[in-house]
Amino acid sequence: MGHKNTIVAATLIGMITAAGASAQVDLDVDSVNNLSQLTGHVTQDLKVDTEDDWFGAAIVLELDEGSIYQDGFGNDTAPDPYFFSYYPSLEFDTYMAGGSMGVGVLGPGGDAGGHDQQFDDERLDASWKSNGSNEIGVTQIARITLSDDAAGRWRLAVFQSGDETRYDFSGTITDGVMTIDP
Repeated sequence: MGHKNTIVAATLIGMITAAGASAQVDLDVDSVNNLSQLTGHVTQDLKVDTEDDWFGAAIVLELDEGSIYQDGFGNDTAPDPYFFSYYPSLEFDTYMAGGSMGVGVLGPGGDAGGHDQQFDDERLDASWKSNGSNEIGVTQIARITLSDDAAGRWRLAVFQSGDETRYDFSGTITDGVMTIDP
């Protein structure tokens, strides 16, 4: 698989709200500038904005082309920023996040339609929960870095305490850029 020498330089901010719920959850897909470290990749942060405590999520991301960036020094949770000066590309590793207290990885992304836990350069199928109990407002829940030739689909389920509602989001991936379905 060849990588393009340029990167898509677009800022994505997509908003969608689950219909019919008593308290809303919004999802943003924000681009992150990784040009200094990862030519040929697009990095995006998934952030939720909740009215009650965010407590869990599940994702399934499936590619028809391209790959998911997994740094050799990273894993499925947010890396310690202390190591970025030693391993600069680690900052752009694909990972699950959960706010101030980190996350606990639970298993496959069943709530997003997944069935076999997988977290590698080909597919994401995982669920996780916040280890904190006060993640209200805007919270980063994942960082996704894709090759700039990646194409496919993604689904995300988000849960917040208080309303017992699952908020579902989905979208497409084109040239490594995740967009939210209307």
